[in-house]
Amino acid sequence: MKRFLIIVLLLVIIVAAAAGFWFWQNGSWSKEKLKLEIVGPGSAKAGDELTYLVRYKNNGTVRLESMEFIFDFPQNSVPSDGESSRVIRQLDDLYPGEERTIELKARIFGKEKENLEAHARISFQPKNLKSKYDTETSLSTQIESVPITFEFDLPSKIEQGENFNFTLNYFSNVDFPLENLRVQVEYPDNFQFISAQPQALDKKEWKIPTLSQAEGGRISITGKLNEKPGVQKTFRAKLGVIKDGELIILKETAQALEIASANIFISQLINGSPNYAANAGDYLHYEIFFKNIGKKSIEKEAIVVKLEGDLFDLTTFKSSNGSKGEGDDVAIWHWKDVPDLRLLNPGEEGKIEFWIKVKDSAGQRNTNPVLVTRVTLSGVEKLFEAKVNSDIEIMQKVYYKEDVFGNTGPVPLEPSTSTTFTVVWQIKNSWNDLTNAKVKSRLPNYVSLTGKIFPETSNRLTFDSNSREIMWNVGDVNAFQGQDSTSTLAFQIEVTPQDSQDLSSLLLIEDASFFGQDKTTNDIIETKAKAKTVNQLDDIF
Repeated sequence: MKRFLIIVLLLVIIVAAAAGFWFWQNGSWSKEKLKLEIVGPGSAKAGDELTYLVRYKNNGTVRLESMEFIFDFPQNSVPSDGESSRVIRQLDDLYPGEERTIELKARIFGKEKENLEAHARISFQPKNLKSKYDTETSLSTQIESVPITFEFDLPSKIEQGENFNFTLNYFSNVDFPLENLRVQVEYPDNFQFISAQPQALDKKEWKIPTLSQAEGGRISITGKLNEKPGVQKTFRAKLGVIKDGELIILKETAQALEIASANIFISQLINGSPNYAANAGDYLHYEIFFKNIGKKSIEKEAIVVKLEGDLFDLTTFKSSNGSKGEGDDVAIWHWKDVPDLRLLNPGEEGKIEFWIKVKDSAGQRNTNPVLVTRVTLSGVEKLFEAKVNSDIEIMQKVYYKEDVFGNTGPVPLEPSTSTTFTVVWQIKNSWNDLTNAKVKSRLPNYVSLTGKIFPETSNRLTFDSNSREIMWNVGDVNAFQGQDSTSTLAFQIEVTPQDSQDLSSLLLIEDASFFGQDKTTNDIIETKAKAKTVNQLDDIF
């Protein structure tokens, strides 16, 4: 009996072992039982829209149930169709031998040669089993190129402690609008930030407008470096996209410059002044002086002057010994044509000069424009900036027929009979903000105000009965105010001519003069509109 029990026990153990082996063979799950793969490109350009095909197949012998799919897009990607960076989906049961595909799309962003990984995972429960299993896979895509240009335009040498200007130029050839762009600049030690255009968020960071394909721009920075001659300093910058408060870097750039020995001193006069503020339409006479303040002679050099600013009329450039191609913004004076550049001994000074016109303001939409001359001689670069006064137009018009006040009285005028007219003053400003602006004129003694003013809320019109001066205290005038919507004041006058006056050309109002201080140049801007007579009405009869 005992022997029989031992035999039975051995049979139970053998059966259990066989069943366990069968269960292990048929109930364990791995990538071979649920095949999962991501099909996509191994390399792409930044900004490309990638299509990820996730394929999964049941290579087992039982149905897979309670299936959940999780897909993580690569870091710094923008999923298409409003998907989040992680996609979670519940999947239908997968029968033995069945294969399915999931398609997902996203645009990828990152630095050149950066590897971005997409990750997929499926969890499941085989039929008749309580345990859950999962399988996962990934695909790495390398950023082969970033179709964005991002470069410094820095001088190779600057003078110690002198103000200098440099730019960061950017251009996108990505076939997708880039939004939430930022530029961050890392300055070297001992760099002093002075100004920038456009204005920085915090002297080191700029918000860039949305960039579509084939669009670009620039950031212009002015500062100084207080370093010893011979020292090299490196400027670095990053361009990227802000996502979830972090900067996704698309491009980086760096460039070094050297602090030059002070062997050349360069200065400039415009129309005889070191601080000349130009006006639209001005003809400018530039004189650039250079002095050898070093210990060695300067021989066989050339001066290069780059003219920067949209308001230069490059077609009007004239110089007796300098050369410039038609339409070019760079002029050169060779030592063969300028004796002072052939040999300049220590302590000696030379000069070059040229003439050029400032464009008229029509069509110019620059804000606070400057005329920049970048002068380079013997490895030393000096930057000069000339501010440009705002261009103001004041218009004075007189109407009889209008619907604001409803004028009355005879036209043509009749002696001792009153007739009312409407005077309209209009201001058009260009690129700089103005302050303390006023418009002034005088009324003849036979002309008076009726008290009607438009807009009715205006309380800035005054009249001195003794001097007959009428004044509109305009106050502040913003840049381009009046270009898109005119700054206007209208008031009604009453004219009562005498018997002895010539009524056919009777003066209604004298010249209107505009005065205002330019906030950029601090100059007082003045301009006039002509007087109006009764035969110069602006009505169309």
